[in-house]
This record gives sequence, structure tokens and C-alpha cells, in this order.
Amino acid sequence: MKKVVPGLFLILLSCGFTAKAQHADSLITRAAAFTGSEKIQVLLELSDLYSSQSKFLDAERTLKEALNQLQSVTLTDREEETLKARILLKHADILLFHFADYNRSLQLLIQNIDLARKTNDHESLLMTYTYLGFNYRFLKRYPQSIRYLEQAILLARQINDTSRLISCINEKANNFFLMGMDDASKTLRMEALELARKSGKQTEEHFVSHDIANSYAMKGAYDKALPFFLSSFRFYSAGSDQRLTGISALNVAQSYIHVKKTDSALFYLSLANRIVTENNFMAEKTHVYQAYSEYYRALGDYPRAFDYLNKYVLLHDTIYNLEKERQISEFSARFESDQKEQENMLLKQHFRSMKTIGALSATFVFLLIIILFVNNRRKKIANRELAKRNELISNHKANLSVAFDMLRHREKELLNANNSKDVFFSIIAHDLKSPFNALLGFSNLLKDEFDSFTNEEVRKFVTNIADSAENIYLLVENLLAWSRTQTNRIVINPVRIDLNEKVREVISTLTPQIQKKNIRVFVNSENPLMVSTDPGMIDFVIRNLLSNAIKYSFAGGEVRIDQEQLPQKIRVAFIDNGVGIPSENLSRLFRIDGKVKTQGTEQETGTGLGLIICKEFIEKLGGELWVENREDAGCTFFFTLPTQ
Repeated sequence: MKKVVPGLFLILLSCGFTAKAQHADSLITRAAAFTGSEKIQVLLELSDLYSSQSKFLDAERTLKEALNQLQSVTLTDREEETLKARILLKHADILLFHFADYNRSLQLLIQNIDLARKTNDHESLLMTYTYLGFNYRFLKRYPQSIRYLEQAILLARQINDTSRLISCINEKANNFFLMGMDDASKTLRMEALELARKSGKQTEEHFVSHDIANSYAMKGAYDKALPFFLSSFRFYSAGSDQRLTGISALNVAQSYIHVKKTDSALFYLSLANRIVTENNFMAEKTHVYQAYSEYYRALGDYPRAFDYLNKYVLLHDTIYNLEKERQISEFSARFESDQKEQENMLLKQHFRSMKTIGALSATFVFLLIIILFVNNRRKKIANRELAKRNELISNHKANLSVAFDMLRHREKELLNANNSKDVFFSIIAHDLKSPFNALLGFSNLLKDEFDSFTNEEVRKFVTNIADSAENIYLLVENLLAWSRTQTNRIVINPVRIDLNEKVREVISTLTPQIQKKNIRVFVNSENPLMVSTDPGMIDFVIRNLLSNAIKYSFAGGEVRIDQEQLPQKIRVAFIDNGVGIPSENLSRLFRIDGKVKTQGTEQETGTGLGLIICKEFIEKLGGELWVENREDAGCTFFFTLPTQ
């Protein structure tokens, strides 16, 4: 199935930027001059302006300032709740649609439901339900998304908001489509389209038409998608939005390619190419190159098809690298902003504390002078009071020191989390890309040139496809397991099992891998070894350790599994006679940022995550995992489990 150019893109036109910059300066000046609720209104207006200029970090910072200002303003409960709901909704919009921070946006939206209900603000509640529908769909939690969209649909009908009603019905259709419920999705889309046509909502009509076309195209029904894409093209080409016009022309061209009307395809493809080139739309240019490659392949002109495919890859990689740099810069800016905000808060607390201490000291001095003048007898009382005040000051300083230590510790945790996240992205970007490239490359080659290959060549390609799919499955399984350990979503369900029986079950499941390399696997124990542990987690550990031992053993070699009953625990050892581990890699073997990956004896590849997850699982089960190396002579992995 070919990739369809995504739906509507919202852009800022270059004209008006100077005026917007001047308007921003004016709002900043007004915000500095005003106080109270007037200042909050100006800050909200400034945040909207920053968002319209795609300055989302500035918009988020301004909203946080407005929320802080709200705490120092005297308002009625209803006024405060209404303003707070507006602020939270705008912040959730930025997190949801621009930062893709779905967990934080979800927290704000859930919080906003109570505020909107308290104030009986139907418009705010409708927007909150709608955003929750999008939020849960982005999180792939489709039933929750549908539940909130249905509430939004009921409310939109109640307050007669036709535009929002069309959007929610169409979004509900998106959920059904992603759940594989094509008939239900189609029914809802047609309902949304008919409603848009009857109410004269042209913009809504065409974004629903575009989603209908995309649904058909994703299913390969390009003949059904084409009329809807043509309708969108006529609508957008009549306006002034060049980006949407170019995207619509490209969608039409791709549809004509698939229905084998190459002359019409070339006309719209040339039009799309002219628009994106004249306007320097880089992302859309990649899709134009891809479409040209498909066009020439449909004509059988494989050299030109390959040339455009190469252009697509080069430009796509360039844009990907620029986007990654932008994301890193954006994450750094957000981290620095949060850190500065924490420092400012701490400084304000420190300043207030010092003012309090200064006031107390002045009061004390004044009282001391009076006491000295009144009666010398009060001196002892004053000295005791002074001792108490000094103790308070000392305790306060100690508390400040603890606060600074906690702040430094939190900063270190954030840095470690940021490093782990970067490594996680790196694993996805590189380790997941390679097997997919092989899978797509061999499958496309088989699809396009099947008749030109011998049965032996086809069998070899199919074997490579199966190996790539297996590698992808293993990587995804490990990534999901690792993410669950990092977010503390691992639930341990201990039961009483025979560890020896579990070892033999795993050996049975790995029989094809064992036979492929003619490895002999020996287990030293026949007697039951009973432990209380989580069967799924220990199955994962045994399977990974045995799979690694086989991978790094030479063909015809042997792997030994020794199990030993010790006081209050069982020790298991996986011993191979393979390539061993270089000494410089041992210290990095169980670290996510270590990135230790060694090919097996027959060039088998791995993700580098399996051992890390094994160690975390064993430690959660109350045991230990370690390795003893015999470089160039194999190695031994040990783990222990408590018997109770």
C-alpha cells in the first residue's frame, strides 16, 4: 500500500510578520504596565499571537506567567475558574498539537472538565471533550477517545455548534477506521459530509472529503478516492493557500497513477512540482519526488524512477536531520526554561525568607533597646528570645540547604532521563530503520520483478523477509518491555513454578534456532527446583539469555545450563563456548547509554536492549544478574532467584 500525502497543513503566510512583531512588542509593554485581571487578559492575547507565529515555547511561557498571576488577583470564584479554564485549555492545545506531549495535555484536560462544569461554560466543556477525543486517539486508546467524542457530539447538538459537531463526527470516524471498523467509519464520514453540505460549511465539507479520500486510498481504492481528491483540489486552488493547493494536486496525481491514467497524473504532478518549488515547500517536495518515482515505475522507466527515489531519500534525510536538531533545541530550551523557573521560584522564596528574617531582626533590636531602657532585669528574657531566634534562623538555613540539594538531585535526574530518552530515540531511528528497509526492499523487489527470479532466489528473498520481520518483532517487544520498566508499569504476579520445567519449555521454543546452528544444549538438573516468581518475566529472562548463548556460540558448539540450589535461593548459569565479550565492553553491558551490540558468530544482529531488560526484571524479582567473561573462549551469565 503506497503512502498517501497527509491531510491539511496549517501555515503562516509571510505577509504580516512585521506587523505581528510590532503588535507583540505592544502587548509586552501593556502586560508590564497592567496588573490584576487586565494583565492576565493581555498575557492570553500575547500567547495567542505567539502561537500564530509558531513561537510555541514563548506561548507556553506566557501562559505559565498568566497562571501565576492568577494566584495574586482578587476575583470571584466563578471569574477565577473561568480564567483558569481558558489558560489550561490554551496550554493543553500547545502540548497536544505542537509538542505531542500527550500525558501532560491529558492531565490539563481532565483538570479542565471540573472547571468547565463548575462555571457551566458549555463552549469550554465542548472544546475539552473534543481535545480529549484527539488526545486519546493519539495515545491509541480508541474506546476512551470515542466516549469523549460522543459527549462532545451531544453537547455540540445541544448548543447548535455545527462546525464542532462535524469535526467530532469525523474524528469518531477516524477512531473506527483505525480500529478496523470500516463500515462504521464510512457511515459516520458520510453523515459528517452531508451535514457540512446542508449547513453550507465549505471548509468542513472539504476536510471531511479529504479524510474520506485518504481512507479509500489507504485501502487501495484509488478510483473511489479520486473524486474526493479532485473536489478538494478545486476548492483549495480557488483560494490563496499555495501549500494546500500543492498537496491537493499531489493527491490527485498519485490517485491517477494508481488507476493507470498516466497523462492526467503527469499534468497534476507537474502542477504540484511547480507550486512546491516556487514556494520552497521542502517537506512536500519529498512527496513530489516519491510520486515521480512511482509515476516512472508505472511507465516501466526504472532508471528515472530510481533517480527520483534517490532524490527523495536524500531530501528526506536532510529534512529529518534538520527536524531532529530542531527538536533537540526545543527540548533543551524547554528544559532550560523549566530550570530557570524553578530557580526563580527558589530565589523568590529565599527573598521572602530574608525579608521575614530582616523584619524579625529589626523588631528584636527595637524591643531590646526598650527593654534596656525600661529595666535591666529584662536582659535575661531578651537573651533567651535571641537564642530562640538564632535557632529559627539556623533551622531555616538548613532547610534552604536541603532544598538546594534536592534541586541539584532533581537536575541530575532530569539530565539522566534526557540522556536515556536521546538513546531511546537513537535506537528507534537506527535499529528499527534497518530491518524495515530490508523488509520493504525485498518485498517491493519481489512484487515488481517476481517473474524474473528463480525459485531459489525467491526462497532466499522470503528468508530475508522473515528474518527482518523477526528482528523487528524482537526489537519492538524489547522496546515495549523496556518502556514499561522505565515508567513503573510492570506488575509482578508471583506464582509457585518449577524453574527446571520452565527452562525446558524455553529450550523447546528455541529448537529451530538451536537446530539451525547444530548447537547441543545440556541441562545439569532433572529434579524440580521450586521458586515463587512471575512466570512471564522469568520466561523472558531465560529466553533472552539462552538465545544470546546460541547466537554467540559457533556452529556445532554447545551451551550448558547449570542450576544449583543454594541457601534461600537458586543460582542459574548459562555457559557458552563462543566469542566472549571484549573487556572494554563489560562495564557498559547493562547500561542503556552503553550501546553494546556484537554480531553473532553467523552475523546475527541484536537490539542491545535484551540484557538490560533481563537485569531489571531479575532485580525486580529480588535476585541478581551478572556475567563472567572468558574472551575468545565464551562467557557465563548468572542469575539468582529467592526460593521464597
